[in-house]
Amino acid sequence: MTRMYLGPLFSYTLLDGLLRPVSQPQPPDTKKIQQIVDLYMKAISADENARKAESNDSK
Repeated sequence: MTRMYLGPLFSYTLLDGLLRPVSQPQPPDTKKIQQIVDLYMKAISADENARKAESNDSK
């Protein structure tokens, strides 16, 4: 789960920031960051729900 969250953030940092030699580093758009966080939160909750369902099935 951590890789899923950090991967997009690091790619923006590197590709749109540090490795962009033509211009000054640009921060990611706030909307894009919010989308990444929202998708990550959905993934966490889906994973947690699946674990709970699996736990209930094994009882």
